[in-house]
Amino acid sequence: ATKKAAASVQLFDMKRSNNVQIALSRLKLGDAAIKQAILDPTSHPLTPEQLGALVSALPTAEEAEQVKEFAAGGGDADTLGRVESFFLQLADVPRLAPRLQALQVTQQLPEQLAALKAEVATVVKGCAAVKASKALRRLLQRVLGVGNYLNGPSNRGGASGFKLADLAKLVQVKSADSKTTLLHHLATLVEADLATATTELAAAEAARGVSMTEKKAELAKIGASLKLVQNEMAAGDGDADPFVSKLRTFNIKHAPNHAALQTSFAEAEAALKELAVWLAEKPTADIADVIGPISSFVKALAQAAKDNAREEEAERRKKEAPKETGPKKYGGVGMFPAKGDANMMLEMQLKMAKRAERAAEQAGGGGASEAQQQQWLKRAELQRDQSKEKLGVGDALASGAASGAHFANRRAKAGEQRRGSVVGQSMSGKL
Repeated sequence: ATKKAAASVQLFDMKRSNNVQIALSRLKLGDAAIKQAILDPTSHPLTPEQLGALVSALPTAEEAEQVKEFAAGGGDADTLGRVESFFLQLADVPRLAPRLQALQVTQQLPEQLAALKAEVATVVKGCAAVKASKALRRLLQRVLGVGNYLNGPSNRGGASGFKLADLAKLVQVKSADSKTTLLHHLATLVEADLATATTELAAAEAARGVSMTEKKAELAKIGASLKLVQNEMAAGDGDADPFVSKLRTFNIKHAPNHAALQTSFAEAEAALKELAVWLAEKPTADIADVIGPISSFVKALAQAAKDNAREEEAERRKKEAPKETGPKKYGGVGMFPAKGDANMMLEMQLKMAKRAERAAEQAGGGGASEAQQQQWLKRAELQRDQSKEKLGVGDALASGAASGAHFANRRAKAGEQRRGSVVGQSMSGKL
């Protein structure tokens, strides 16, 4: 029980101990193996994940001194907790923190150098593409010409140039009917140059997202990392030390790459400054102020051209659409409407026919004669035969009602029924 209680000796607070133990659990190595990997990184390499976890779990100078004092004061190292034992194991490693930081540099710096080199090259190509594009020049000249035309004799007319930021305002200038913008009108004038400019400025589009200010800070950070490697290399025990040997090999390989990157970066800065001056922008302008507006303008112009093409296609389809060949419209309703509308029209036309007959009876005393009714019926039958294939049932009824034949037919049938009734009554009386 005494040995178990003694093994729980802790010198640091619980939060600090928990954080270190979490980092050590990611290493999955014993304390002795961790120390050996630090002293001889070539024979016992650590993965980037292990090295990162180890850096986060390193003891501070005060913590290392505290565990050394415990051991020097006669304390039993076997009684220390997990974290305290780990700190004591690394307490005698010279320059522990910068040593591990230098090892991190050897793992991370090659990738950083390659990425920054590619981005710097992209900037140089983007600047060259903008300056060499003849199609872009013609586009900008057309913008200037249209602007001077619109401004006319005003103070803004007759300008010899404009700011790149003004390119974003083209879409804000609208026509009198607000149906189109100056950007869309411009797209109709520069179709050939637009396609060429899009191709010529592909490199500029790739460079527009790069910030030289940020890349300059990254270059400085890479330089500081390489300097750390060189300092640790000089502070070691010479080539007999595996750690120093590893750093020396790394420095021989990558120091020239860093120097070449510095030269390339200076060339990119010069190219950007030259382009800014050529476009009448501030010499200190970044890529977002120079290449950004141009790239955005070309993309917006290409989108406006697509909008125009879509509008033209819609107009073409509208003109080529087949015209309506149905019945003639009257008051928004066909002369021979279908379904419910036909019934309504039929009822209206029957009323009109009745009204016409009553007027005729009042005027002549007897209404339409039997001969006239028969003529109406014949004419209606002839019209119905001619339009039989064209008109539906409702249409035919409406047509008959409009001519008065339908009502005449009803009167004829009613007369036949009355005559039959009279004859039947007469025969009944005789019998």
